[in-house]
Amino acid sequence: MKHTVEKTEKSGPKKLKNPELIAFCSEMSLYLRAGNPVPECFYIFLKQEKHYMPKASVVELYSETEMGTSLYEAMGLTGIFPDHLLAMVDAGERTGHLEEVFKNLSEYYDRLDRTQRSLQSAVLYPAILLAVTIVVVLVIMPEVLPIYGQAFSQLGGTMPAFTFALLNITQAVGSARWYILGVLGAIIAAGGLIALIRPWREAFLERFRRRFYRRKTGRKLNSAFFVSLLSLGVSGGLDIDDTMKMIEDSFSSRFGPNAVTGCRQDIAGGMGFAKAVEKAGLLSPVDSSVLETGIVSGNLDTVLDELTARTENEARYAIDKTVGAVEPAIVLVMAVIVGVMLVAVMFPLLGIMSAIS
Repeated sequence: MKHTVEKTEKSGPKKLKNPELIAFCSEMSLYLRAGNPVPECFYIFLKQEKHYMPKASVVELYSETEMGTSLYEAMGLTGIFPDHLLAMVDAGERTGHLEEVFKNLSEYYDRLDRTQRSLQSAVLYPAILLAVTIVVVLVIMPEVLPIYGQAFSQLGGTMPAFTFALLNITQAVGSARWYILGVLGAIIAAGGLIALIRPWREAFLERFRRRFYRRKTGRKLNSAFFVSLLSLGVSGGLDIDDTMKMIEDSFSSRFGPNAVTGCRQDIAGGMGFAKAVEKAGLLSPVDSSVLETGIVSGNLDTVLDELTARTENEARYAIDKTVGAVEPAIVLVMAVIVGVMLVAVMFPLLGIMSAIS
């Protein structure tokens, strides 16, 4: 069925974010399940009052698919979809599992979005505590403690050596606080600049990934991400080699230098898939053993679903454990600061007030 659509000017493409990809894949799965041809799906998109995708891209998708262009090629022309999604759509078209591919992609992006939100929430609270600690040390203490020093002088009391030393340290911090705040502001500004300039952002993220994914929490996250991608590819009709090629093309830097490439080379050299994955550090020995069981028994899809759920739970537990170690440390620092202020200032003042009364 042909429809007339209004052409729109298209600005530079901007990649869709996870919530938008979840909505798109979910809707495409529903429309295809209802028996709509691909062009008709995009015509339905155009009739929606609110668009989470650029209208020009939807128009292009409709026009290209209406003229007979494959969905994979039409989506690639828009520039708004990630490469691994395009690879999965290509596989879905070739194997006839397009509806299932979109359903699995929707679930994949939903899991990815929940993991990212969990990471953001895990980082937010310690960051707030750290900011409060900085405010206490650089702003409140330099303003408050000198007042107590004046009170000691007015009451004629003798300031204890510990209190006198703390007061001198606080005054030194107060004198230098604007320099310290300036340095912190410069660091924050540099971070903002790196975030805005794409080559710098990618270089920074690359260095951060190398460091983070060598740690235990990073390895857990990597394993969960790898299993999720593997399950996505296999359930979409790709064989193991094509799935690994998709992972290599789109996410090679995520797993470390030559990890996925080396894994594929070992497989090509005759090594078993589960053993090659374990050797590359993509899965733990326990998980690779479970994966081997799935391959031998012919239940790879089921085993990958179970592994996806388990590795994601382990990754969330690792995040919670890491944050659980950071938060008490920051709270302990704040408690020590408050305790030092009480011991150094309040107790001597209470002694002087008792003597006066």
